[in-house]
Amino acid sequence: MLEREASARLAAYFARIDYDGSTTVSEETLRSIHLLQSWNIPFENVDIHLDRGVSLLTDALFEKLVGRRRGGYCYELNGLLAYVLTSLGFHVSMLAARTRLGGAMVAPKTHMLLLVEVAGRSWITDAGFGAYGLNTCVALDPSVAVRCGNESYRIVKERAPIYELQRAGAAGWLTLYDFTLVAMDPADFEVMNYFHSTNPASRFRRRVVLSRVGEFTRTLLLDLDLRKGPIDEPSSDAIADVASYRRALLDEFGIHLGRDGAEQLFESIVSRGESQWEQSARLQMSQSRQR
Repeated sequence: MLEREASARLAAYFARIDYDGSTTVSEETLRSIHLLQSWNIPFENVDIHLDRGVSLLTDALFEKLVGRRRGGYCYELNGLLAYVLTSLGFHVSMLAARTRLGGAMVAPKTHMLLLVEVAGRSWITDAGFGAYGLNTCVALDPSVAVRCGNESYRIVKERAPIYELQRAGAAGWLTLYDFTLVAMDPADFEVMNYFHSTNPASRFRRRVVLSRVGEFTRTLLLDLDLRKGPIDEPSSDAIADVASYRRALLDEFGIHLGRDGAEQLFESIVSRGESQWEQSARLQMSQSRQR
């Protein structure tokens, strides 16, 4: 029964990402599955802003990302990928990373990524890093840089036991996050998920983010700002009404939120923007009076 259930899940997943290749444990299989999931299942934190909650249970991941053809954020995307790879026979460990994005501020370790070992080699596999998301695996080897479309990534070991994932930019190599090889338990990510999906201090509560990785371009929707093109030089268009927002969700990310979902999400973004503007206006007025 369990084998039939797993087989049905894998068949549905492969149909979702349009994969009909080999399921043999190999580097080629790993890269192909990672690539097609990144292309076909977008990064998004929509349910957080609709207060629908985010479940990391396997049934919930398949129902949402595969059955309803939605996307998710790192715990969902990499959780789904971990299940698939493990089911195929890959050795997979869940790791936690500290997001840096080139900054010096110390943030807690709340990003989820995967370490996959194949034929004696170790690969960082991450289908859930949002705007900077990878569509390929990166070897855990400081001497090797990999191409991701028209971008380059590498892993360096600056100080033991900490590794850094870096991306090449105009100003040199930018550190996206750092991590160690200490394997985490799924229960650890339940705590992180609860924080990011419920706490007002979480960056995922402050902004609606959707991202899709293409071969050479990316599509990114930050609240009502739609950006398309190379990650460093995208075009930008402001979405002005709910009809355009609903169309962007469907056309760019394949997401249908039902009759009222897009309108509710659009209104929450507009309302949040107005409240921030009002707070700024009150601050300016107060400062003016003090002068």
